[in-house]
Amino acid sequence: MSDPEILALKQRVADLETLIKHSPGMRSVYVGEQTLFIRLDGGRRIYIDSRDSVIAPQLQTLGHWERDNTGIVRRLLKPGMRFVDIGANCGYFTLLAGSIVGEGGKVIAFEPQPRVFDLLNRSLRANGYVLRTVVHNVALGDHDHTARFRFRDGDFGGGSLHISDSRARAEHFSELDVPVRRADDLLRAHAPVDFIKIDAEGAEVAIIDGLSQTMAASPKLHILMEFNPGYINKHRKVTDFCAQLAALGFSPYPVTDSNPKKVSWESLLEVGGHGYVLFSRDGN
Repeated sequence: MSDPEILALKQRVADLETLIKHSPGMRSVYVGEQTLFIRLDGGRRIYIDSRDSVIAPQLQTLGHWERDNTGIVRRLLKPGMRFVDIGANCGYFTLLAGSIVGEGGKVIAFEPQPRVFDLLNRSLRANGYVLRTVVHNVALGDHDHTARFRFRDGDFGGGSLHISDSRARAEHFSELDVPVRRADDLLRAHAPVDFIKIDAEGAEVAIIDGLSQTMAASPKLHILMEFNPGYINKHRKVTDFCAQLAALGFSPYPVTDSNPKKVSWESLLEVGGHGYVLFSRDGN
């Protein structure tokens, strides 16, 4: 962006914040083109699609998303660390991490959906986090290829590479072809990393396979991942997937609050349901 464009953007953000600040109870404002400008807890600002029926209402009313996961990131991430956001969506956790790691840290974000990727970039500029953040408009997997990504305009967080043809037709999904890259190739310059968040709607097995070099180079790594045994079993036995993580020195901490407790792998599998799990190496 040119200097005049940057100055114009800063003035626009300042004008929007003034409007919100002087409007009692107002946390967001519609800025046109199906876009909301929202003030989050802590003062960060985010752009989000106004059609989003899942994330947008909570950000508008509460100013935060996934309180327990937010608390975990706040507790474990420190200034100067390196955070990887896989399935960044509109960038809530990218922005949260950017506010914590500071100018001495780095955030690397991955999001394949062009619309929310554009909003993510706008939010990074609005918060002044461009220099501390690297963003990639790709999906991640275990090898480089092109894949069909399907999503619904009202649920931008539910896009996936693994929506069946029959479901896509029945539920009227939009679709586009996106590049899929191996995470190790894009993270090599940033290793070691300290924290990886994965929310990838069924692509977790391939993503973990594509992170083998990064995990080996990151001895103090924490991984916060949406853990869905049903999704995992479509690609690998969930017991084998857990054994893979255990062999790498990770232990599971099911997220029931912002300070989850360690359980055995057997206990994790006995639960059967899905939810977020923090995988940490013992002693970290």
